[in-house]
Amino acid sequence: MEINFHKITIEDKTFADKIFKDSDIRFCEYTFGNMYCWGSASGLEIFTSDDLIIFGYPKSQKFYMPAGSSDNVKYALEFLKSSYPKLTIMALSESDKDMLKKYFDNEFELTEDTRAFDYIYESEKLQSLSGKKLASKRNHINAFLSDGIWRTEIITCENTSELLTFNKKWCRNLCGHMSGSLASEMCAVEVGINNFEKLGFSGLMLFKNDKLAAYSYGEPINSDTFCVHVEKADVDIRGAYQMINREFVRTFCKNYKYVNREDDAGDEGLRRAKLSYYPTDVGRKYKAVKRK
Repeated sequence: MEINFHKITIEDKTFADKIFKDSDIRFCEYTFGNMYCWGSASGLEIFTSDDLIIFGYPKSQKFYMPAGSSDNVKYALEFLKSSYPKLTIMALSESDKDMLKKYFDNEFELTEDTRAFDYIYESEKLQSLSGKKLASKRNHINAFLSDGIWRTEIITCENTSELLTFNKKWCRNLCGHMSGSLASEMCAVEVGINNFEKLGFSGLMLFKNDKLAAYSYGEPINSDTFCVHVEKADVDIRGAYQMINREFVRTFCKNYKYVNREDDAGDEGLRRAKLSYYPTDVGRKYKAVKRK
C-alpha cells in the first residue's frame, strides 16, 4: 500500500465517515467535521483507503492514532515510525497504548494527554437531568422557563447567517478572557457554520422572546455515540446554556447511548462546567513520542 498525504478536503468525508462509523472509537477527533473545521485552517493532511485513515501534520511529525482494520493500522504505524524520526502519535486509547507496547516494545514514551481528555455522558441522563446531583441544572432551566416565550429551531443553510452574527458578538464579549486555544476555536466554529450542510451537521437554535439565546451543533462519532462540537449561549440569559444542552440532546441524541461533549482545551472554567454534569467517562487519551 502506497501512502501519500494531501490537505484535507470535503471530498474526504465519504471514506472517513465509513471508517469512523464502523469503529468503536468515541474520541472527538474521530469525526470528519472536527477534522475538517480544525484542520483546513491548520494544515491537517490525510490519507484514506477502503479500510484505513491516517491524519495529522507531517511537517511537525505529529499524527493522530490511525483508524481502520487492525492489520492496516499496524501497517500505518510501521510506516509512520520509519518515516518520521521525531514522530508523535496523539489520541491513543488504553487499548491503543497496549498495542504500541506489544508491537513496538519500548520504542515510544507514553504519557497521559490530560488537556485532550473528552467528557462522555449517558444520553438519557442529559435528557432527564434527574437526581440530586443535577438539581442546579433543573433550577437554571426553571428560571429560563419562568418568564417569556421560548422556542427552538433546527439549523439549516437558510438561518446560519444568524449564527455568524451571534458568534461574533459572543466572541467580542468573551474571547478576551479566554485561552488562545479557545479563541482560535471561533475560527473553526465559523468554518463549521459556513459548511454546515456539506459536513452533515445537526444543529439547534434556542430563542427567548424571539431573540437568539443559544445554539449547538454536532454529528455522530459511531453507532452509539454523538459528539457535540459547539455550544454557545448568551451568558446574560440565565439557564440558556442548560436549556440548549438539554433540548439539543432530546432532539438529536435519543437514539445514541452516549454523548461526547469534547475536551476542555485546558480551560479551567470549561473543565468545571463539564464536570458539573457528572460524566460517565472521562475519555482518557495518551500521547506516544518516539524515543531517540
